[in-house]
Amino acid sequence: MKFILLMFVFLGIGIAYSQEIESNNWTYFYSEEDSEYQVTDGTWTFKATVTGDLLTVNEVIGFPTEISTLDFSKPVTDADGNSYTISKLNPLFGIDLDSWKDVDTSEAGAYLGELVLPAEGLKTISAGAFGACEALTNVVNFLPDSVTSLGSAAFYGCSKLKGELICRNVNNLTRCVFTGCSKLTQVTFGAGVRTIGNGSNKQGAFQNCNAITNIIFEADCKNINIKGYSFAGSLSFKSPVILYGVTNLSTKVFRGNKSFPAIVFDDCIKGIELGLFDGAPSNFSEVHFLGAPPENYGIEFFGTGLSRKITTYVPHKYGDQWVKYSATGEINYKDTTFSADFVGEDYENRLLIWGDKLNSTVIEIK
Repeated sequence: MKFILLMFVFLGIGIAYSQEIESNNWTYFYSEEDSEYQVTDGTWTFKATVTGDLLTVNEVIGFPTEISTLDFSKPVTDADGNSYTISKLNPLFGIDLDSWKDVDTSEAGAYLGELVLPAEGLKTISAGAFGACEALTNVVNFLPDSVTSLGSAAFYGCSKLKGELICRNVNNLTRCVFTGCSKLTQVTFGAGVRTIGNGSNKQGAFQNCNAITNIIFEADCKNINIKGYSFAGSLSFKSPVILYGVTNLSTKVFRGNKSFPAIVFDDCIKGIELGLFDGAPSNFSEVHFLGAPPENYGIEFFGTGLSRKITTYVPHKYGDQWVKYSATGEINYKDTTFSADFVGEDYENRLLIWGDKLNSTVIEIK
């Protein structure tokens, strides 16, 4: 692809010259006219910052007039053929929620249909980078394992973005990072993830991602904390929500969800906050622990307004079975189990009474 890069050099009275570069990749150059670095593939043009051999893609300054593919996977060179790695994407298509300012070039998002991220080298996607790209339908390499930082609202409001997200090494998935991505179907969290959300009302990390039917945690007790509202209004599961590797959950994580019958924890879980199940779907009726429930388990039902029976199961200590569990913390005391009936708002009245022996109750978790 041939294109002309006009570069202005000011020498005395100032003369301008042009240089023709034959290239099929991204090209980085310095514009004397604008006193700034630019990077372009001949269709899209961005301001850029260069440090050593690392390059940051900033504000959109030139974009196509129809839905287009934006492919950052191609190499970046300068006019002399030197190579650069894209380490940070900060194009700010929509709104920068770190500073709460509108971005002047947000209209460029109307022409972004497919985004191709580099398979390696990219480390940071800034706040609001691709927010409000309502035409975006597909992201290739979503996300590269090299990405360790995602700013707030990085993909906020990408309502047509379909498919599955794999996020393995982003330490903190902060507020609104994927809020409103209403066609995402599956999310996989890797061992590098530590925190999901920031607990703010209506600013959950995956709030209103209501096509998600599966979430996968690959970590093994890696101290994963899920903050309030992270999946509010998002989940519609026919099978249980499996939260293996999660250590702590905050209040109202699942508020306003459409459907899930049960939640299953492995023995990583250490803490569950008051009101976790506030706003849980109407078919939610069971909690399962593969190990001992957290200390003071039961308080998370307080104040939730649940008016139906919620049964909690733990493994039977005498075999591969499931038995009902009591919020009093006594498991299989003298070979007797407790039945967990949490009804109404009165916490004191929900402390449990003796139940019948259940030596053969088996609950299949798929």
